[in-house]
Amino acid sequence: MRAGDNRRPGKEGQSRHAAHAFPVSQFRSGGDARVNLPVRSFPKPPAQVEPYVAVLGIDLTVEFLLKFGGAELYVPENPKGSGRLEALIGAGKVQALAKRDYLLPRRVPLANPWLSACLHAMGYPVAEIARKVRASESTVRTHLQRYSARSSTP
Repeated sequence: MRAGDNRRPGKEGQSRHAAHAFPVSQFRSGGDARVNLPVRSFPKPPAQVEPYVAVLGIDLTVEFLLKFGGAELYVPENPKGSGRLEALIGAGKVQALAKRDYLLPRRVPLANPWLSACLHAMGYPVAEIARKVRASESTVRTHLQRYSARSSTP
């Protein structure tokens, strides 16, 4: 365990909320990216985030939502190589998002509860999650408790 890591001791590489039954390999981007990757469990994405996860994968969706969450975003069908969206996710994924434009909300969702749970599954401490999602530590703990309660119900 690293210094400053607030995960409880247990199985190596496993967070406190290992009950999340949503394996990352299901939504990793790139199709065959399952080879030699550690299996982490993430919470099921909410409906407004699912189209992003289907195209970008969980890791890139988290980064995307932290950068663009809450803003109106135009997704061009033919990216020209100069936009911030393309710089983050690449031209191919911009085109893939444009094909699913009918599923995307007008504004990029914030999805702070889901982001908090994903960042926690990635091993971030609560204080750092709070800074990233611009919420208090108490709010982040509440999000994590709610997500762990959802994953433990049948």
